[in-house]
Amino acid sequence: MDADPDGRDLLEGTLRLRQLEDLPPSPEAAGLETDGAAASSRVVEPPPDTAAADESRLTARLFLRAFGLVYLVVFASLAVQVQALMGSDGVLSVHDFLAAQRADGWSRFWRMPTLFWLWDGDVAVRGGAILGMALAVCLLLGWRSKSSLLGLWLIFLSYVTVGREFFWFQWDSLLLESTAIALLLPASPRLAPHPMVVFLFRWLVFRLLFESGLAKVQAGAESWFPLTAMAAYYETVPLPSLGGWHAHQLPGWFHSGSSALILLGELVGPLLIWGPRTARRVAFFLIVGFQAIIEITANYGYFNILSATLALFLLDDRDIRWLAGWIRRPLPTPGAHVPRPRRQPGTTWLIGGAASALFLLTLLELLMLVAGKGVASSPVLSGVRGAYVPFRLASNYHLFAHIDPRRVETEIEWTTNGREWRPAQFHYKPGNLHRAPTIVAPHQPRVDFQLWFFTLGRDGGYHPYFDGLVARLCQGSPSVRSLFRAESLPPESPLAVRVAFYRYRMTDLSTRARDGLYWTRELLDYHPRAYFCDSREPPRF
Repeated sequence: MDADPDGRDLLEGTLRLRQLEDLPPSPEAAGLETDGAAASSRVVEPPPDTAAADESRLTARLFLRAFGLVYLVVFASLAVQVQALMGSDGVLSVHDFLAAQRADGWSRFWRMPTLFWLWDGDVAVRGGAILGMALAVCLLLGWRSKSSLLGLWLIFLSYVTVGREFFWFQWDSLLLESTAIALLLPASPRLAPHPMVVFLFRWLVFRLLFESGLAKVQAGAESWFPLTAMAAYYETVPLPSLGGWHAHQLPGWFHSGSSALILLGELVGPLLIWGPRTARRVAFFLIVGFQAIIEITANYGYFNILSATLALFLLDDRDIRWLAGWIRRPLPTPGAHVPRPRRQPGTTWLIGGAASALFLLTLLELLMLVAGKGVASSPVLSGVRGAYVPFRLASNYHLFAHIDPRRVETEIEWTTNGREWRPAQFHYKPGNLHRAPTIVAPHQPRVDFQLWFFTLGRDGGYHPYFDGLVARLCQGSPSVRSLFRAESLPPESPLAVRVAFYRYRMTDLSTRARDGLYWTRELLDYHPRAYFCDSREPPRF
């Protein structure tokens, strides 16, 4: 007896349907490009139901890799100078500093959080920088990112706490604050960052720019409002560069225009961060371009690469894929069929609460900058800030608030016979008038940089780092001698040391072509006291 033809057709159709369901999804269904040329010219957007979940997953991964590179630069720069900065024979010995604080009891651990309480010998001072480099490589390679971040934060905070004046730079605080936020990123690359954490990174970039612009308004009446700041900027930066020397040759109208653009860019430009994707893209490229110009024309250590890295969070995953496609390296977009892990609700609330607390601290710092020093010095706020400032969880930023129209250089002079005085020249500061300004960033020679601040207060004030530098030079400390050009030092310890102040000016193109000079200078004065190296009293300049 023959089977029912209608039933047979229905059975065959059901089998074919099941076979189709068992097949893997096509590349088009998975959201992947199948044509190489098309992949390089366009990016397939994820389905609407996964776009939000994937919004900053790639951004966070790229940020952590770049952040590892920043930390590698920071600790590599520190490793080559840390003994001279804070070793037993360094300018500001960490051992001597901590020994003077031990009488403060348990409170010292909160006021001065540092791992050097456990060990402050030279091996620890040098080894901390090497360990920091190793952890930075781990972060760069994506291995144990969370543990690496925590270790990097602890080690760098330890140096910042005991390094004193050599770590008072705003980008040191910026690095620690951004690390605290980065610790809230998910350990798994498959987890999307908490929206509040993404907001904190964008808020940090906003504050960095807006607070710097606000500080210029508050303190820049003599330089920024007349639009003369940039005419003196390249000549007076702490460590001039060759690019800055050439930029200094540009006409006055250019410097006035760039002064106005910087004010406008820092006060109004940050509003783009809170705009739609296109506005944030524009803000990203403007910030990265601005940091590149600063990198070329001045030496601010790792500040510029750190700022550009933070700006990555102005982009979302669609922007990262678009950027990758623009450079002919398309990234696959996961389809809706790919399962995504979900964060536990308790963890979500914990991260959100921690991020909200950090936001309140940063808001307090911003409000104090707006209100002025009188409010910031109130006993109540001082007590509140004392709870978190030692850990650098939040700071305010006021970069280039005032541009000094004159460059005054400190020159340390030595004598071995009391009659002839010769200058001890640093590696990176202006000295020899024929030597071109150096390009040293992203390395930051912290002694050379800090000496710029000494010339801003030539009034006999207390400058421990400068006094320590002179004392170690008199003692013939090998690590401190390495901070100077070897040919400019005596073979043995000098008899006495004195300090001269010179006004330096950049030359113009015609003078450079005719005389080979990058600088001219004039003697302003000598410090009222010299220091004899056999004195029983420490130097006091």
